[in-house]
Amino acid sequence: EKRVRDLEAAAAIPSGSKANRLKITRLSRGMTQKQLADALGLDSEIWVSRYETGRTKPDEETKQKIAEILGVRKWEIFT
Repeated sequence: EKRVRDLEAAAAIPSGSKANRLKITRLSRGMTQKQLADALGLDSEIWVSRYETGRTKPDEETKQKIAEILGVRKWEIFT
């Protein structure tokens, strides 16, 4: 039920935005923000939230790690 709400919320973000692609990809992999943050070695899921909303931009190394964790090419999310 929560996953359905998350997918609906992701769909409400303007299509084509980097934030939208990141969140939709994460959700399609069944990952929470906390799980992605843990996989990245971040101290809090707030960083993933900031990446997804566009409030903070990840550096190139973090972009690559995110892509690897989510099983996509970096350009598929961050172009």
